[in-house]
Amino acid sequence: LLKKAISSDNKSNFNQILDIFNLIIGSKVDMNNFVLGCDDDIRDITFKENKKIEFDSEKIDEEIDDLSTIIGDDNIEIIRTAKEFYDRVKLNKVIGEYGSISNSKIKAYEKHKNDLKLLKNIIKEYCPKKYNEIFRDTNGENYVAYAGKLVIDSKKHYTPQCKREKFYEYIWKILKDVNDERIKAIKVDIDKIKRIRFFKL
Repeated sequence: LLKKAISSDNKSNFNQILDIFNLIIGSKVDMNNFVLGCDDDIRDITFKENKKIEFDSEKIDEEIDDLSTIIGDDNIEIIRTAKEFYDRVKLNKVIGEYGSISNSKIKAYEKHKNDLKLLKNIIKEYCPKKYNEIFRDTNGENYVAYAGKLVIDSKKHYTPQCKREKFYEYIWKILKDVNDERIKAIKVDIDKIKRIRFFKL
């Protein structure tokens, strides 16, 4: 793709390379723009809905499979190669920071536990009427839906899950007017919801 773009005067080829770089760094890419850099038989494809993908999506493998039947083998191979590179960089970052995947999982669990404790304390202090709604109700986009389970009398009850972004948006609406030094870090993270690390499972 890079060779093709360098040897071409077609601006869309350069835009396609930018799309690949954006995917690798974790941004969303509109596939309607991506296909403009493809060959003529693919270039005329227009997705009826906004077709955006990002490698951090929980359904990215399924989305890539769906795209493979639309944009052709060569173009999907470019995206798969970029995804492999993205995964390798992500894995190396984890191992480099924690020494091993198991250590990183332990650290993630500990952080999640601490985040949960902090959130519960904040809610109890500033929004006590919201406590049950956030941590016990089985409907909506609350913590129960985010975690996918509710523990009652030491027994786990599994519930339909909501996406991480939806949970962050839900919590942000509750916390945005709370003025407390302890949640500055939470607010900073949730404010840049697109790249949040708070509460990441």
